[in-house]
Amino acid sequence: MLGCGKVLATVPAGESAGLVVNQATGTLYGMRPGVGAVTVINRDTCDAVTTTGCASPATAIRGGPIPVGGAADPAANTVYFAGRGSSVFMVDASACRAGNLNRCQVELSDGANGNSEMIAAGAHGIAYGWAQHPQNVRFALTSTSPGRLPAPSSVHLNGLTFFITRLPESACAYHSTTLHAVATKGPAWGGVENRINGACIPNRLVPMGNGGGAAAWGRGVNAWATP
Repeated sequence: MLGCGKVLATVPAGESAGLVVNQATGTLYGMRPGVGAVTVINRDTCDAVTTTGCASPATAIRGGPIPVGGAADPAANTVYFAGRGSSVFMVDASACRAGNLNRCQVELSDGANGNSEMIAAGAHGIAYGWAQHPQNVRFALTSTSPGRLPAPSSVHLNGLTFFITRLPESACAYHSTTLHAVATKGPAWGGVENRINGACIPNRLVPMGNGGGAAAWGRGVNAWATP
């Protein structure tokens, strides 16, 4: 902040993509794409008159997509953030505000989904994919033949959980596979998607099309239901 050529205070926020101001709660949300987080600043203790709260803002929102833009809706007590890529996530501004950071729960918009692919890699195929959700996601793969597949290894990074697994058989042995996904924390969220495998060519991606009905992703979805 500046006043007639004098720097009144500096807020340590690192790389910043801008601020979102919620007038209803007197809270500023600083978007930090470099670390995939949002910093919460109390306007009552960090302004042109009072600067005691400027030096140590709280980094309260982590685990969602990388924030690159945002807007506040005071009437709905909601702050919306645009994540890098095509995601949107939001927070309850009445429960995640200056002086009350205990409920800064990131909620992903209904656009979250996932995908899987398969590679014909010799005697044992390789399956991999991802799901978009702020929390870690647990995966399972099933097939009508030869049945349930080994649990994939996974890693969670900035709102995406990636998985990979080595299949017991060649990719050519699987006519179809179904991806099941469940968020491990937060509100009940899941996804299920059935894929029909196409022609199998060695050392190539296996063409996969949707089959068995539309894929289902979102809150309350039963990950073990047939789409």
